[in-house]
Amino acid sequence: MDFEKDRLDAIAATYDSKVDFDSHLIRYNYREMKPRLQGPAVLEMGCANGVMTRWLSTDFPVVHVVDASRCYIDEVSQTVGRNVIFHHALFQEFDCREKFNDIVMARALEHLEDPVSLLHSMRDWVEPGGRLHIVVPNAQSLHRRVGVYMGMLNRPDDLSERDKKYGHHRVYDVDLLRRHLSQAGWSAEQIVGVFLKPFSNAQMESFPREVLDGLYEVGHELPWYCAELYAMCRVREANVGAAIS
Repeated sequence: MDFEKDRLDAIAATYDSKVDFDSHLIRYNYREMKPRLQGPAVLEMGCANGVMTRWLSTDFPVVHVVDASRCYIDEVSQTVGRNVIFHHALFQEFDCREKFNDIVMARALEHLEDPVSLLHSMRDWVEPGGRLHIVVPNAQSLHRRVGVYMGMLNRPDDLSERDKKYGHHRVYDVDLLRRHLSQAGWSAEQIVGVFLKPFSNAQMESFPREVLDGLYEVGHELPWYCAELYAMCRVREANVGAAIS
């Protein structure tokens, strides 16, 4: 497991979510998620450079963060308040002794070799009626579809060079996300698309904020073509299926 932490630290040395176009995607993810977060106790699974952590720490009185990268934890801990408690651990090693009203797992599930096993364990980490908030890249997004016609991908759900660089194991579509959540005992009360992204990250770096805001809003009209998928979930009661909207 120390090897895995070293691998994640090596990835952290090459990825900065504050300066990459991903910072815009994280902002729109949080805009979509915030009305559905209730708190007061929130667990964030993976903080990267802390873009979402800082918003969570401002909006909620108690935030726990678990991340396997010591580099990320050392950086983010210098920029947030004392209401944020950090745990240096792999997700599958995390000894969760608290129960949370909300668990936020944004852009992390695709990194796991066995996501269903972890999701199953996480059912014990929420208070009764608590919520799990998942964000994953969308295999059927507009920019991936364009990439197929450009010859950059054979299929929309193929791993791109960027996916491989940052340790992704898969790219989710709605059906796969719903299946993994259901297998782990979660009910997805909502699955929505976030941000219509027609071009690559590098191509969109210089887009004005007004254009990005427009693409976020248009994404509500074309959810399954959006760059990412956001799911709000609760522990599934016996004999109750997942509802997708």
